[in-house]
Amino acid sequence: MKGPHFKFEQTHWDRGLKFVGGADEVGRGAFAGPVVAAIVIFPPFIKPEVEIKDSKKLSIKKRVEADIWIRQNASFFAICRSSVAYINKYGIGPATHKAFMSAAGQLSCNLEHLIVDGREVVKKIKVSQTPIIKGDEQSLSVAAASILAKVYRDNLMRELATKTPYQMYGWESNVGYGTRYHCEAIKKYGACKLHRRVFIRNYLAF
Repeated sequence: MKGPHFKFEQTHWDRGLKFVGGADEVGRGAFAGPVVAAIVIFPPFIKPEVEIKDSKKLSIKKRVEADIWIRQNASFFAICRSSVAYINKYGIGPATHKAFMSAAGQLSCNLEHLIVDGREVVKKIKVSQTPIIKGDEQSLSVAAASILAKVYRDNLMRELATKTPYQMYGWESNVGYGTRYHCEAIKKYGACKLHRRVFIRNYLAF
């Protein structure tokens, strides 16, 4: 099959499960801002009316269109974040898992199976899980989760970019990632409280 599909979800729908979710995160590699995780549960065999695929491969306009359609047509969805303070204290791995666990906890249904983007399951989510490398390129539910998470996080970072003292870092365009402009701004102005200290030390020798 070309592009994301429901093959993995269908395996569980055919067993009588209704609440099969896809999970993905956005912002894991950013220099600033939270990491955001989302979970999306679609009704079995729904046919998408918009383009749904890896959020990084969609234009901003198509991501927004997909975000609206997903919110209107998913059976359930949840979006949660882990703060920079948590990332700085515990690391990006535990922070990412915390965001996933928070999203699972916010679902107003009994999650029955979770398809996770990546190599590992989220151990503290006590349901059966299927980890899929590049899951956002294969599972429609995972791709949808990546879209919700990215639209949410990008909007948040662009909003923060308008506030003092964050205006000099270019978050309206780089949304916290380590672009050349962002790196030069950190060197010139120093880091702020929304920067991830370990990331900056590793990449900029702070």
